[in-house]
Amino acid sequence: MTADRIPTVLTGVPVLLVEDDEATRYAWQRYLSQTGATVKAAETVPEALQMLSVGPVRVLVTDLMLPGGDGVDLLARARALSPAVLAIAITGFDDEGQRLRALRGGFDAYLAKPVDPRVLVGEITALIGR
Repeated sequence: MTADRIPTVLTGVPVLLVEDDEATRYAWQRYLSQTGATVKAAETVPEALQMLSVGPVRVLVTDLMLPGGDGVDLLARARALSPAVLAIAITGFDDEGQRLRALRGGFDAYLAKPVDPRVLVGEITALIGR
Protein backbone atom coordinates (compact mmCIF):
# COMPACT_ATOMS: atom_id res chain seq x y z
CA MET A 1 0.00 0.00 0.00
CA THR A 2 1.34 3.42 -0.91
CA ALA A 3 1.42 6.25 1.60
CA ASP A 4 -1.45 8.10 -0.11
CA ARG A 5 -3.74 5.07 -0.51
CA ILE A 6 -6.47 4.92 2.11
CA PRO A 7 -8.10 1.50 2.49
CA THR A 8 -11.87 1.48 1.98
CA VAL A 9 -12.60 -0.56 5.12
CA LEU A 10 -15.75 1.34 6.08
CA THR A 11 -17.66 1.13 2.80
CA GLY A 12 -21.32 1.83 3.42
CA VAL A 13 -21.02 2.37 7.19
CA PRO A 14 -23.19 5.33 8.28
CA VAL A 15 -21.22 7.51 10.70
CA LEU A 16 -22.35 10.60 12.55
CA LEU A 17 -19.38 12.78 13.48
CA VAL A 18 -20.02 15.50 16.07
CA GLU A 19 -17.14 17.90 16.64
CA ASP A 20 -17.25 21.63 17.31
CA ASP A 21 -13.77 22.42 15.97
CA GLU A 22 -14.31 23.07 12.27
CA ALA A 23 -10.82 22.09 11.07
CA THR A 24 -10.85 18.84 13.04
CA ARG A 25 -14.38 18.01 11.92
CA TYR A 26 -13.46 18.63 8.29
CA ALA A 27 -10.26 16.53 8.45
CA TRP A 28 -11.96 13.57 10.14
CA GLN A 29 -15.00 13.77 7.85
CA ARG A 30 -12.79 13.82 4.77
CA TYR A 31 -10.69 10.88 5.94
CA LEU A 32 -13.69 8.79 7.01
CA SER A 33 -15.35 9.47 3.66
CA GLN A 34 -12.22 8.29 1.86
CA THR A 35 -12.47 4.98 3.74
CA GLY A 36 -15.94 4.51 2.24
CA ALA A 37 -18.03 5.57 5.24
CA THR A 38 -21.19 7.58 4.68
CA VAL A 39 -20.47 10.52 6.97
CA LYS A 40 -22.83 13.11 8.36
CA ALA A 41 -21.14 15.83 10.38
CA ALA A 42 -22.53 18.18 13.02
CA GLU A 43 -21.09 20.97 15.13
CA THR A 44 -23.64 21.01 17.96
CA VAL A 45 -25.87 18.61 19.87
CA PRO A 46 -29.08 20.05 18.33
CA GLU A 47 -27.64 19.58 14.81
CA ALA A 48 -26.64 16.01 15.68
CA LEU A 49 -30.09 15.20 17.05
CA GLN A 50 -31.69 16.50 13.88
CA MET A 51 -29.39 14.29 11.78
CA LEU A 52 -30.14 11.27 13.97
CA SER A 53 -33.85 11.74 13.35
CA VAL A 54 -33.58 11.60 9.55
CA GLY A 55 -31.51 8.53 8.89
CA PRO A 56 -29.72 5.53 10.25
CA VAL A 57 -26.40 5.82 12.06
CA ARG A 58 -24.26 2.79 12.84
CA VAL A 59 -21.45 4.66 14.59
CA LEU A 60 -21.56 7.89 16.57
CA VAL A 61 -18.21 9.66 16.96
CA THR A 62 -18.57 12.61 19.28
CA ASP A 63 -16.62 15.07 21.32
CA LEU A 64 -17.70 15.01 24.95
CA MET A 65 -17.94 18.79 25.34
CA LEU A 66 -20.14 20.40 22.71
CA PRO A 67 -22.23 23.49 22.15
CA GLY A 68 -25.81 22.78 23.16
CA GLY A 69 -25.08 19.78 25.38
CA ASP A 70 -22.55 17.06 25.96
CA GLY A 71 -21.59 13.81 24.33
CA VAL A 72 -22.92 11.56 27.10
CA ASP A 73 -26.38 13.09 26.84
CA LEU A 74 -26.19 12.91 23.04
CA LEU A 75 -25.40 9.20 23.22
CA ALA A 76 -28.33 8.53 25.55
CA ARG A 77 -30.65 10.29 23.12
CA ALA A 78 -29.10 8.52 20.12
CA ARG A 79 -29.59 5.12 21.76
CA ALA A 80 -33.22 6.00 22.50
CA LEU A 81 -33.67 6.29 18.73
CA SER A 82 -31.35 3.44 17.76
CA PRO A 83 -30.28 1.12 20.60
CA ALA A 84 -27.63 -0.64 18.50
CA VAL A 85 -25.62 2.48 17.66
CA LEU A 86 -21.94 2.12 18.50
CA ALA A 87 -20.21 5.13 20.03
CA ILE A 88 -16.73 6.58 20.35
CA ALA A 89 -16.08 9.44 22.77
CA ILE A 90 -13.35 11.90 21.92
CA THR A 91 -12.08 14.59 24.26
CA GLY A 92 -9.30 17.10 24.62
CA PHE A 93 -9.43 16.72 28.39
CA ASP A 94 -7.80 13.33 28.80
CA ASP A 95 -7.97 12.18 32.38
CA GLU A 96 -9.27 9.16 34.23
CA GLY A 97 -12.44 10.98 35.31
CA GLN A 98 -13.41 11.83 31.72
CA ARG A 99 -12.64 8.31 30.54
CA LEU A 100 -14.74 6.74 33.30
CA ARG A 101 -17.58 9.20 32.70
CA ALA A 102 -17.63 8.30 29.01
CA LEU A 103 -17.47 4.55 29.55
CA ARG A 104 -20.08 4.64 32.32
CA GLY A 105 -22.21 6.76 30.01
CA GLY A 106 -22.30 3.90 27.53
CA PHE A 107 -19.50 4.69 25.09
CA ASP A 108 -17.85 1.70 23.45
CA ALA A 109 -14.49 3.42 23.06
CA TYR A 110 -12.66 6.51 24.27
CA LEU A 111 -9.95 8.50 22.47
CA ALA A 112 -7.97 11.53 23.62
CA LYS A 113 -7.17 14.39 21.26
CA PRO A 114 -5.26 14.81 19.14
CA VAL A 115 -6.65 11.79 17.30
CA ASP A 116 -4.96 10.55 14.17
CA PRO A 117 -7.72 9.73 11.65
CA ARG A 118 -6.14 6.30 11.06
CA VAL A 119 -6.56 5.52 14.76
CA LEU A 120 -10.19 6.62 14.56
CA VAL A 121 -10.78 4.33 11.58
CA GLY A 122 -9.09 1.49 13.46
CA GLU A 123 -11.45 1.98 16.43
CA ILE A 124 -14.51 2.05 14.19
CA THR A 125 -13.33 -1.02 12.31
CA ALA A 126 -12.79 -2.90 15.57
CA LEU A 127 -16.23 -1.92 16.88
CA ILE A 128 -18.12 -3.02 13.80
CA GLY A 129 -16.09 -6.20 13.52
CA ARG A 130 -14.52 -5.68 10.11
